Amino acid sequence: MPIQPASLLSTERDIVAVKSNDKAVEHRIKGFRNLVLRVQPSGLKTWTFIYKSPATSKWRRITLGSYPAVGLQLAKDLAIAHMVAITAGKDPLAAPATTMTFGQLADAYMVEHRRKCRPSWSREAQRMLDADIRPYLKDLRIDAISKADVVAIIERVARRGSFVSADNVLGLIRAVFNWAAGTGKTE
Repeated sequence: MPIQPASLLSTERDIVAVKSNDKAVEHRIKGFRNLVLRVQPSGLKTWTFIYKSPATSKWRRITLGSYPAVGLQLAKDLAIAHMVAITAGKDPLAAPATTMTFGQLADAYMVEHRRKCRPSWSREAQRMLDADIRPYLKDLRIDAISKADVVAIIERVARRGSFVSADNVLGLIRAVFNWAAGTGKTE
């Protein structure tokens, strides 16, 4: 996602003077190839840091703030901090590891489930959580749960001869994690 700069800015005076016509324009900052000042037709000036993610090799953008609240020197300092993190192999936009446990996640999911679904479905989902899932996953952090953990739960239910229940338990676990990913609680 390389950008064609409108101009190269180097001083605070350049930043104050730069304007945009009828389109948003991005200006590079001299000496900082990944730091861009985006100027909107309304006059709003926003700092953006552009980088290639070390994890996915895709181009990403981080908004650092608006000018003049974030001045040139602070924008440069933030850009340097992000470059140091990227050089160390860290993606500045990567979600931090969560400390939420599956039990906490399931509780939040059930609040939403009760609000949106029929009471009989919610009671059945709660029963499956309490009987088949919570005893094994309740205290595990959600980012530490592996496929092997889920397979072990499904196999326990299947060993009882309840193959439909095993499928339903898998569906519920999948629903909880899909909901968590959709709401930004996990990836």
